Amino acid sequence: MQVKEDEELHRENIFHARCHVNNKCCFFFFFYRLFNDIFLEEVPNGLPPLRGIEHQIDFIPRASIPNRPAYRSNPEKTKELQRQDRELMEKGYMRESMSPCAVLVLLMPKKDEKWRMCVDCHAINNIIVRRCMHWVNTS
Repeated sequence: MQVKEDEELHRENIFHARCHVNNKCCFFFFFYRLFNDIFLEEVPNGLPPLRGIEHQIDFIPRASIPNRPAYRSNPEKTKELQRQDRELMEKGYMRESMSPCAVLVLLMPKKDEKWRMCVDCHAINNIIVRRCMHWVNTS
């Protein structure tokens, strides 16, 4: 099954780093097998249970909610998008939302001739209240 190979590839990418030191390329490999008591063999289905932490995204006061039409796509892409949506909902990674906001989704071809789902959040990101702390530069 293709999923297992993809999971192995993702694990390899997570634990493989490359950096440049004094104009020399350095590679770091971290083997998850050394820490196999931390990583699950199987990816669990569904979202984790609610733990009492509520999360909300606040919008800028009086900002208009973006209401853009969906991207136009051919029937093949539309069917693939519906299939991926259905698969993610069946696995429990995604659920229906009653939010007044929607984000646009499009499919981009991957090298292995499959489709990658890409989410365009630009319109929503422009109207949310940012709650981040700025790092102080001491240099």
